Amino acid sequence: MFDNAYWLRDAANKAVRRAKKLVGRPDNAPWILRPPGGTRGANAYVDFIVALDFIGNNAVLTRMFHQALSPYGLSLLIANKHNVRRLTEDLRHGRIKPHVLLDLCSACEREFGELLRVAAAAGIYTIGQPEKLERWTYKARAQQHLEDAGLPVPPTVVIRADQPSRELTLEERRAVGEACVIKPSWGVAGKGVMVNVRPTRENIDAARQFDPKDDYLVQRMIKWEKLGSRSAYVRGYNVLGHRTLLWWAPETKQYDLLTWEELQTYDLMGAIDLIDRMARLTGMDYFSSEIAITSGAGGQSRFVLIDYCNDQCDLNPITAQPDGLPEPWVRWACERFAEFVWRKRQGVEPAPGHTVWLANGTAAPAGDSSNVRMVTAA
Repeated sequence: MFDNAYWLRDAANKAVRRAKKLVGRPDNAPWILRPPGGTRGANAYVDFIVALDFIGNNAVLTRMFHQALSPYGLSLLIANKHNVRRLTEDLRHGRIKPHVLLDLCSACEREFGELLRVAAAAGIYTIGQPEKLERWTYKARAQQHLEDAGLPVPPTVVIRADQPSRELTLEERRAVGEACVIKPSWGVAGKGVMVNVRPTRENIDAARQFDPKDDYLVQRMIKWEKLGSRSAYVRGYNVLGHRTLLWWAPETKQYDLLTWEELQTYDLMGAIDLIDRMARLTGMDYFSSEIAITSGAGGQSRFVLIDYCNDQCDLNPITAQPDGLPEPWVRWACERFAEFVWRKRQGVEPAPGHTVWLANGTAAPAGDSSNVRMVTAA
């Protein structure tokens, strides 16, 4: 009976779309993408919702998600700017109840924050739990927790929003040095960040003009090395318990695959260990951290967390946007999300331990098992 109801709803939605198109008022909201020949689950109108404002059903990323989900018999719905309000009401009133919602947009768009909160309140598994986001993605709150856990973060002075700009004390100045970074706690894409400036009251005050209601961090500027021709800077990921690294060039904002051979040549296992420690500490399903690789001189850690915990990591491939991610990596990530949704639908617990995925030197497809190694969890 439930399956028939869902079939009828699909058919009704298609009829409405055709009618709107005929009268010159096409409906641009995404529709549910179902696996070819797949069955409809009686307990969910759709299995997986990906919330991202700027993509639709014809986007490259949507196609990659659909390709990863289809072998598991799972359906997909994109929540974008055209349908987010309607979906929020559908979730609030129980008209649809997916197994999993992946939030990639709530940090920037208020309507998507409401979608996330309503989904979590409805008992839907959300990748991006609201209570964890508030604790770990807001840098001023995370700073002390990370220090207490012994994680290598830059020496930092936090200026709270309700505090006036001031000169740092002598001790604070020694900690952050004479070349520092001043940035908002709730920064996105590097906006509002001042780099390589002196930690003076004037500079702190100037930085705070970007968002006077935010807390600000005054941090020692970390110098990273060169590894061959590359900047010694990586972005480490936890993707639902799986660890991975990508090269990240801060100067050009470009990603590149990091290979097993490079991991060994440059002794980068410490970066994976950092992500593992972050995952255990935060309990977050999906996040990335920028990691600078230094000389390790003067008692400084060789691996330093720069941007802490980014929870709504970009997934768009380079074929869709110039600063996007390598397609083999995106395919691998989509496969991990698909497997996770299938486990939630079937009630199957994840296997013990976790995997590490890096590219082979030949950049084999993400599904190639030779790219994946199992690591026993601590």
